[in-house]
Amino acid sequence: MQKIWFSLIVLVSFLVPLGVVSAAPPTPAAADAQALLQTTRDDRILGKPDAPITIIEYASLTCPHCAHFQDDVLPEIKKQWIDTGKAKLVLRDFPLDEEALRAAMIARCAPPDRYYAFVDTFFGAQSKWVGAHDYREALARLARLGGMSKEEFDACLSNKRLEDSIVQSRFVASKQLDVNSTPTFFINGTKYTGAPTVQDFATNLQAALPATAGQQTAAPSTMQTEPSATTPPPSTETTPTPAPAPSATHKPSSELTVPSTQAPHNLAAFLDAGHLPESTIWNRLQGWFQGLLGSHS
Repeated sequence: MQKIWFSLIVLVSFLVPLGVVSAAPPTPAAADAQALLQTTRDDRILGKPDAPITIIEYASLTCPHCAHFQDDVLPEIKKQWIDTGKAKLVLRDFPLDEEALRAAMIARCAPPDRYYAFVDTFFGAQSKWVGAHDYREALARLARLGGMSKEEFDACLSNKRLEDSIVQSRFVASKQLDVNSTPTFFINGTKYTGAPTVQDFATNLQAALPATAGQQTAAPSTMQTEPSATTPPPSTETTPTPAPAPSATHKPSSELTVPSTQAPHNLAAFLDAGHLPESTIWNRLQGWFQGLLGSHS
């Protein structure tokens, strides 16, 4: 399989200068995107379920920008917006590597009311367990602090159904919501990327607050805004602030193109093997990759 990907890299290096690319896939229908951004019974909700603002965050537990948001930005947002009933947060898994996938599984195996406590712990100790010689043992030690026994820990990591559901979440977000970096936020359907400050995030929440809840004119935000399929594009064109370059730990995600609409069962091995650089060329060569991968299945 690695030889196939290596051959693709070489081929793309020749195809790009020649302009041999196919058309980009169409944007998903607004109705489909709106449905995907509705909360489900599998979501872990932080805040009141009936809060007027819904924040959906796609994050990887090994992403340093996600850890920054969790450690430095979310506490203030929680105090001002979530605890007051104006907003709720839903964290959805978008693992960038094998370590993030396994950590997400452990957090999901915790009781629902302790899910965000596990997430806080994993983000807060990210530099310790991600770089550990045996990251699973490091995760196990953190899980034990949260009351999870070794038997429960091992059973959780052996849960193939849970693993597939997390992989499917990442796959659907990538294919149908165009999530290709972490963290990515959807605030009442509007997409934002980048590493926000407290002020940036509060500004965007204020803009999303319904008029009946006291909406005010908000100052411009420096977060990168991407028009969502669920909302019309803005009437005035603005120049977005580029998202920060990922660090060495924050590996860019690669979209895995497969012939079907289901996530591949071997994506965990794909994640563990590393990622190819994210580029629009993969989207434009979607149909060609489907045929090639299909011929090697």
